[in-house]
Amino acid sequence: MIGVAPFGFIVPHLVRLNVRGVVNVGEFTGARWPTSVEVLTRTTRKMPNEEDLRDAVKFIHRQIESGNRVYIYDKAGTDRAGLVMLAWLAHKYHYELERNGIENGLANLFRLYLAPERRSIPSSIVKQPTLIAFANSLPLFSESSDTISGGTEETKSSNAKSYWPWSSSSN
Repeated sequence: MIGVAPFGFIVPHLVRLNVRGVVNVGEFTGARWPTSVEVLTRTTRKMPNEEDLRDAVKFIHRQIESGNRVYIYDKAGTDRAGLVMLAWLAHKYHYELERNGIENGLANLFRLYLAPERRSIPSSIVKQPTLIAFANSLPLFSESSDTISGGTEETKSSNAKSYWPWSSSSN
């Protein structure tokens, strides 16, 4: 889920929707979350950098693997939150990037998943340098073999969803 900075009265509603992870990439940190909700905060007025995107994607991945929903927000629910969401989509649907190339793949993911729901997120977000750098750091898997393109036996993964190229420990 992606949205604007939540006011206190909306927090209980999000918890009822099974939101147990929150990614804050905005300036606003005033919402009080219950202890059952884990919050990753990267408050900034600028677009998240590549490291912020990696941290957010790892956090989102872990929450979703645990069966939780995640709420991603910035001040207006557009640029920064959209960038984090698109980075997660690039991780989840990495084969789209392999099939169509990084920029076309990102544009397809934006068009399929973000544009219909969040018209306020600008389509130019797919050209953000940090998003392209993040996408370029993802291993590209062949759909049939789950092998990293150009990889060796050591770079094969039996479970493409849990492979993290930037971390030596598995998550």
